[in-house]
Amino acid sequence: MKKIYLILFFILTFSLSACTTTGWIVGGLIGAGAATYYVKQDERTAGQITDDFGVSASITAKFAESEDFSIFNIRANTYKGTVTLYGNVPNENMEKQAMLLAADIEGVKKVISKMKITKD
Repeated sequence: MKKIYLILFFILTFSLSACTTTGWIVGGLIGAGAATYYVKQDERTAGQITDDFGVSASITAKFAESEDFSIFNIRANTYKGTVTLYGNVPNENMEKQAMLLAADIEGVKKVISKMKITKD
């Protein structure tokens, strides 16, 4: 939950800066401070956080470019190489396919599904 507040704070800071040079500098400093706070609260190293973010981004991109999954809202959250998938899929077969797609990304150690089956 803290992540969401920090991200929203960061976005709000840049939105309110009105794109002035001073606003961007102040917004950057506040954002950097928020990011530093978040990294200090996380037991992962900065490198692990970056790697996990990259894994989640790669999975999201794979879903977006896939004809099978582009219409579904599936989110990937990665923590120390363990990916948790959230969202809705129409059946168990699509859930398994989504898990296999995620497992195929470099850096993924394990895939957990928290997806909901929405039978039409």
